[in-house]
Amino acid sequence: MNRSLFNLYGGFGLGIMNARTKQTKSFSSEEEPTTHQVSTGYVPVRAGLSLRVGPYSDIAGEGTMLWTFSDNLDGNVGNNRYGDHLFQAQIVYRRYFVPKTRD
Repeated sequence: MNRSLFNLYGGFGLGIMNARTKQTKSFSSEEEPTTHQVSTGYVPVRAGLSLRVGPYSDIAGEGTMLWTFSDNLDGNVGNNRYGDHLFQAQIVYRRYFVPKTRD
């Protein structure tokens, strides 16, 4: 495998998200939760940096942001003027298939 030692990558796209929540207005156990549903568009953005650790293995750090257009995904409306944005970070170990040798 002829790969560089480091590999920087990224991407973005468009999507639609549908969130369904059950919400209450107090902490009383007698209150019946109400069901809410909201649909919104989002832009997923991902970037990562991988390091070759062997001829068939990589380890990478990746970060993802789902940039949404709604402030009502989590049920807390109007706390700020920005939408609800979701973040994720992960460490990835990638193992490539080892090709068979020909006899």
